This record gives sequence, C-alpha cells and structure tokens, in this order.
Amino acid sequence: DFRFNLALALYKGGRVLESGAELQKVVAAKPDHRSARLLLGDVLLRQGRFQDVIDLLAPWEEEFGTDRGFAYVLGSAFIATM
Repeated sequence: DFRFNLALALYKGGRVLESGAELQKVVAAKPDHRSARLLLGDVLLRQGRFQDVIDLLAPWEEEFGTDRGFAYVLGSAFIATM
C-alpha cells in the first residue's frame, strides 16, 4: 500500500515517469491490484508505449468489466496501434 500511495502522489505531482517505476513494482508484487494496473496503463499510454499498454491490460478485460477508465486506456492504445 505504501508503494502504491507513493506512486499515486508522484503521478498527481506530475512526476509520471517516476510514478511508472513505482507502479511497475506494485504490479509485479500484486498483479491483481486493479488501481495500480490501470494507472500504470495510463502512464505507459502517456509515454506512447501502446503495445505495452495492450500487453498489460488486455488479459484483464474480464476482470475490469465495464470500467470506463479501463476502456479508455486500453481502447486508446488499440486505436494508436492501428
């Protein structure tokens, strides 16, 4: 929880690259941490790493269901790769 809160503070403070590094650690330690996974997807999207977003989020589509944030991040990555 501490590492996720740190990543969230960095993200909100505009230090997106640093937050991404922390979020990767959170997702590695707790793959089912939905908020960390989605926020990491957004960080990767902002970096233009579209295939990484797809690889990170697509396998979790059923888990996220109708989450609009998830749909936006994953959908934006799919559109960008077309």
